[in-house]
Amino acid sequence: MQPQAAKPQWVSPPIHTGLFSSLGLLVADTEYQLVTPFRPEFSDPSALAREFSHLADNVSAKLAHATAGSVKIERILDMRYRGQRFDLRIALPEGEIDENLISEVYARFHAEHRKTYGRAGTDEMIEIVNARVRGFVPNPVTIDQALSSESVPGFEATERICRFLEEMTTPVISRFHLDESPRPGPLVIEDMDSTTLIPPGATAHLDKFHNIIITWTSTLHEVAK
Repeated sequence: MQPQAAKPQWVSPPIHTGLFSSLGLLVADTEYQLVTPFRPEFSDPSALAREFSHLADNVSAKLAHATAGSVKIERILDMRYRGQRFDLRIALPEGEIDENLISEVYARFHAEHRKTYGRAGTDEMIEIVNARVRGFVPNPVTIDQALSSESVPGFEATERICRFLEEMTTPVISRFHLDESPRPGPLVIEDMDSTTLIPPGATAHLDKFHNIIITWTSTLHEVAK
C-alpha cells in the first residue's frame, strides 16, 4: 500500500471488523411478528381492532416465553396502491382504531409512498394487504456499549521485529492503546478478530466510533533516507 503524493487519509477496519453481523445481533431487540391477510370485514374499524388485539395477545404470549423483559407492541398495516406488487409497512398511531385513525394511516401511506417513489395517489387507490403486529423487547445493550468493549481484554503491549524497507523494532499494541492523538508508525495493532499494520511514515488514531484513522505523513522511501 504505497501512498500517493496527496497523502490521502484512510479509515482502517472498524472495531470488531471480523464479527460482521454478529455485532448487530448483540444489540438487536428480541422480536416476534404475526400477520393476518386483510379481509373485507376488516374495513369495519371495530373488526380490525379486534384482530389487532388478537394478534397482540398471541405475540405477547410468545415473547413471554422467550424473555423476561417488558414487551412493546407495534401495530402495522402493509399497504400499496392497487396494481402494485410491493407494499409499504405503515405503523398505526397510538389510540383507538376508528375512522379518524384510519385516515391518519392513509395520510402516512401517501407520504411514505411519495418519499419512497416520488409520487402518491388517492385514498381510493389504496389496497391494504396485511394486518401485522410486531412485538419486541428492547435490548438494554446499546451500540455504543458494544463498540466500547475492549477488543483484547488485558492485552499488554510488546515489541517485535517487522520488515518494511528494512527491519525495524515495532510496537505491538491493541486498538485501545490508541486515543485521539496521532501515534506514529510503525505499529502492529492486534484485535481479537483482526490485525492492522501501520507502516513507517503514517500515523494512527481513534475516532469517536473507535475506528482507526490512518494518515500518511511521508513515504517509506522518505522515512528510509
